[in-house]
Amino acid sequence: NMERTKEFFLKLSLIDGIGNQRLHLLYENFRTPENILNAKPFDLKPVLGVKLSLNLKEILKNFDISDYIKKIKKNGIKVIFYFDDDYPEGLKNISNPPFLIYLKGKNILNGKNIAIVGTRRPTSYGINATRKIVKELLMYDFQIVSGFARGIDTEAHLTAIEEGGKTVAVFGSGIDIIYPPENKKLYEKIISSGGCVISEFPLSTPPLKSNFPLRNRLISGISFGVVIVEAPKKSGSLITADYALNQGREVFAVPGSIFEKKQEGSNRLIQEGAKPVIDASDIISEFGFIEKKEVKEEKRRISKEEQNILSFITTKERTIEEISFLSGMDISKITEILLNLELKGWVRSLPGSKYIAIK
Repeated sequence: NMERTKEFFLKLSLIDGIGNQRLHLLYENFRTPENILNAKPFDLKPVLGVKLSLNLKEILKNFDISDYIKKIKKNGIKVIFYFDDDYPEGLKNISNPPFLIYLKGKNILNGKNIAIVGTRRPTSYGINATRKIVKELLMYDFQIVSGFARGIDTEAHLTAIEEGGKTVAVFGSGIDIIYPPENKKLYEKIISSGGCVISEFPLSTPPLKSNFPLRNRLISGISFGVVIVEAPKKSGSLITADYALNQGREVFAVPGSIFEKKQEGSNRLIQEGAKPVIDASDIISEFGFIEKKEVKEEKRRISKEEQNILSFITTKERTIEEISFLSGMDISKITEILLNLELKGWVRSLPGSKYIAIK
């Protein structure tokens, strides 16, 4: 029974001394609750060590997680296990994949994700760069992944939501512990806008310093690439860059000033071979499969005048002179209109300064 197996492994994951590695080994070697409960300490020892293998049954018997499960259900949290169909593809093959993930919101982890991370104390340059890149990535239908920290992370999540995109926040605490606390509103917005919050840590886990490097491997793991926007020399976001490289993900960095300490780490990454990002096309060009989303309709609305010019080039290409002759409008005016039409995606310019309407 799958439900029982999940509940059993959830319980195991909450036992002191059974960490991620041991959960994987228990599942690989024993598969079912019955097999684990019927195993002799001798069989469990290679996985659990002496003490736990002797005490496991006793611990399980006296350990009631019904309140914990109630809390999960009450908060609308989903627990996704390594053996589940909807376990994120990106995490399956990283080293030390989380055996289970707590998720609140909509499971969009298999989407087209790019991670954007950086310092907790950004400059205005860092904030503006984050906004620019996020906005541009959304035009290509990317989802934005980040770590919910103050500074660049928060800016990345916020911009994604404000611009109508989806975002994933990866926590370094339990999924029910909102840290930093001033991000409570953001937490709710991430979920209500169709994104999600995830964590591999049990509920109520505080945001311990040692949790954040672990969290960073998930940020890069569920993403195609990681953009470091602004990072000083000893920034946690450089750990994310390391994970990304080890996981075979692309690493990008926004170039900064050589005089700004807060940009020293990101500049160093570029020196070591990260791809510099001036705008989102530098990121997108690394992933051949991505087409720009249709330009939003209202941007494509055209005026009577533009319509008139279009009518002359719907069936065949013409030069500006020909259009001018046919329409009786002067050349500078036509040039301006054609430029507008081209920007809106209605017209293509051809060699020999000819123009044709795009069907």
